[in-house]
Amino acid sequence: MTMAKETSRRDNTTAGTSADKVDIQISEDDITEVAGTNRKRNDAVEEEKLVKWQLPGQQDISSAKKTLIHLLTTLVMTHTSDITIIDSKQREWSFDGTEDEDRVTKEMEKIAVTLHPIKNKKENSIIRWVSITKIRSVTKISDWKDNNFFYDEVHDAKVYLFPHPFGYTEWDIISIGFIKDIHAVHYPRNILQDQIIQLLKKQDKEPPTFQLISQRITTNDKTASTKAYVMQCQKKDADKLTHLMTHGPFRDPANQKFVPFRYKRSKPEVFLNCIRQQNEVYFKTWIIKVEGISNEGMQYIGSDIMNIRGVLHVVPSKRTDEIGEWKILTDRTKCNAVHKQLAEMWPNLIQLIPDKHIHGAPSTYPSPTISSKRARDYQDDGSTDDSYGSLLTTGTEISVLTNDDMSLNNLPIDFQYNSYAEVASGTSITIEGTQISSPSASAYAEWITEKQALISQINSQAHLIANQAEQLEKIQADLISKISRSKDLEDQLALALETAQVREMKFDEMMEKFDVLMKYQNQSHHQMSQNYFDDAVQDLPSTPDRLMITEGGTIERPQAGPSPPTKKHNNNSSPHRNIYALFRQPSSKAAITKSRSTNRQQIEKKLYTEDNTQMDTDDDGRQPASGAQPGNIMTP
Repeated sequence: MTMAKETSRRDNTTAGTSADKVDIQISEDDITEVAGTNRKRNDAVEEEKLVKWQLPGQQDISSAKKTLIHLLTTLVMTHTSDITIIDSKQREWSFDGTEDEDRVTKEMEKIAVTLHPIKNKKENSIIRWVSITKIRSVTKISDWKDNNFFYDEVHDAKVYLFPHPFGYTEWDIISIGFIKDIHAVHYPRNILQDQIIQLLKKQDKEPPTFQLISQRITTNDKTASTKAYVMQCQKKDADKLTHLMTHGPFRDPANQKFVPFRYKRSKPEVFLNCIRQQNEVYFKTWIIKVEGISNEGMQYIGSDIMNIRGVLHVVPSKRTDEIGEWKILTDRTKCNAVHKQLAEMWPNLIQLIPDKHIHGAPSTYPSPTISSKRARDYQDDGSTDDSYGSLLTTGTEISVLTNDDMSLNNLPIDFQYNSYAEVASGTSITIEGTQISSPSASAYAEWITEKQALISQINSQAHLIANQAEQLEKIQADLISKISRSKDLEDQLALALETAQVREMKFDEMMEKFDVLMKYQNQSHHQMSQNYFDDAVQDLPSTPDRLMITEGGTIERPQAGPSPPTKKHNNNSSPHRNIYALFRQPSSKAAITKSRSTNRQQIEKKLYTEDNTQMDTDDDGRQPASGAQPGNIMTP
């Protein structure tokens, strides 16, 4: 069983257009019978089947029973000599067309049917009524939709009916989840079910009985919906089957193909993304049809067709038994390339089929050929999209389109109106879908299809543009905020630079003032020192040199005499009496004068050290200078 890693949209249906309103040229193979008759009668064997009827719960049991009996009567009368109903009392009811209809209608009011209520545990109310009936017929449930009268009656009563593969008394059937990434219209239900059974047997040799039904699925808030194959089983087997469908070969954390309905409550975001991925299938799947190939013949060429890049599935159509028709489901972006490559390979592919399967085909089979004459050039042949893997085991993760395109919340226009016939059939292909799906249809039909595809593409682009506009507004707002912040930072930087410059100028000015002050201080100190020196020099006692004239007439400096004697110690016992003026305490003025004299002496001592010039004294024996007055010699 294979499936796509990427999902696709089909190019074959026209929304709101019925087959009888489209002026198209069709071949004999495309001719259909009038509604109300069987589309094909193949001498099928009559078989007994169980049918489950599902009625609305907003009515009492009496009204529900009347509705069911009316629908059974309508079914018998619209399918003359084909339907036989077996009621709960094992009585058979049928209509061959020769009896009076009013009498048969009144008589069939006595049909014994059993209805079972399905209740809401929280509200203790009846959600729906369910009844299981036995019907012996040649046709299938999917064929009963061809009668417009029966279809209208069922549709107005809001009743659904399904095949019932379970026991006659096993009426409590629930839906546990849906299969994602499978086209619920083009992929045959019975083939998918057989493939799932084979995978289940790898875990359990006797898996629970289940069936697949094509149904519409919505989220709890009704914001998104899709159409997919829903898995139903008995309520007692629900937990076991759910476990099997989420483990073993079905387990793929990156892209799980079975989506349990419990995700509606526990993981609503995951459930919404799965619905959007399933809708992406309908947007991207296109088909190419081939005919004249039997089931045995397809076994020889099916694998080669699947190896063509862009092919998703090769499945039989409803007319495989009649004309050997097969549908090749392709990715829309590669449909044109697949069609060209298939046309080039076709002669070699036919040679792979043994002659017995070609010449031994039924007489209704045409020669093996590609019935789709061309594929529209809507895609890029050089696309490098990923190839496709096997169903329920591999697949791509959520695509960018799935995350961004809000249009994927709902089905395409072609699938928006779910009919009872599609629900009852499980795999429905409408009359107009069968005719228009082939690229060999008329130009008008192709124009209608292209128009719908263009409208869908415009809507998709509009959503993308709206999303991009919102993102652009956010980017602009962020940019304006950053520019404003940058301007503020620039102003702050300029202010900081200006402040630094002012501080530098103030520092230079302060240094200049400091230099002037230091110069002034040095000059003042030098001047003060000079003044102290001058005062000291002036206060020094002058000792004139005494000149002596020798005999020769030369002047000689006299020799210094002996130094005066040391001062005697004052032994006066009462110095306060008869104290000489020399020994009296100096007055304040005299003290100040003495301190100044002391300072001068200290300065003099610094200026005239022993290393400098020594002052001549009288002791040196030097003669006073000429012209000096002789002084008095002190005697001891």
